[in-house]
Amino acid sequence: EVTVALRAVADHSRALAFLVADGVLPANDGRGYVLRRVLRRAVYFGYTIGLRDTFLADVVDAAIDAATVWYPEIEEQRDFIKRVAAVEEARFQATLARGLDLLDEVFERESGTAEQQIPGRDMFVLYDTHGLPPELTLEVAASRGFSVDLEGFDAEMEAQRERSRGESATFDLENEERVQRYADLGAQSEFLGYDELETQSTVTALGHDDATAEKLDSDAAGELVLAATTFYAEGGGQVGDHGEIVTASGRFRVDDTQRYGD
Repeated sequence: EVTVALRAVADHSRALAFLVADGVLPANDGRGYVLRRVLRRAVYFGYTIGLRDTFLADVVDAAIDAATVWYPEIEEQRDFIKRVAAVEEARFQATLARGLDLLDEVFERESGTAEQQIPGRDMFVLYDTHGLPPELTLEVAASRGFSVDLEGFDAEMEAQRERSRGESATFDLENEERVQRYADLGAQSEFLGYDELETQSTVTALGHDDATAEKLDSDAAGELVLAATTFYAEGGGQVGDHGEIVTASGRFRVDDTQRYGD
């Protein structure tokens, strides 16, 4: 099992390096999602052999060392590739630890049943609420000798899509108004989170009580739009980043990060 894990980490790290060098970045769809799955699978295999600190950037570094003789162009992007690996791994590690703990509880609950099966509802909650990718649930279940109720999971996903479609008219209208409100101010955000974890930027717009604002009073909830941000927006089963924005005159606690248009 250790040998399999080590080989998976090595192979996935090499694939990650070449994908990012070719211009692919982690995303929630398309080839970006393939990259994100490869990266998260490497992190998972590291977790299975006891790696709790970040390690992926170091393995990616070694993979680049081994490749530069034949692919010298990959050396030019070494630092950027390592930053992408480090940022994505740090975000996923907390999700992984919590998700696997909850999955262990499901294993304990279902271990005495005749089916030895992970219910589709549990698999869906682990993904939708806690961000544990379904492909990892399948992999862990197989290693424990459990099957997974995929039909139940698919039904839950379809029900979620139906709920989203039912809410889309109101939600889209709200989004449209909000986007237009900020667009009128010329507000856009550049995402810098793959290069750094903190940055100095400019607040381009404020929102409070569904309207733009000139200032936020102490203890008031509101929205900030930044010209550039390291905060990752919610999406793909991953919650929006939390953190702090500090100015000369105050401190803003970031409870959530959402994307509206640009």
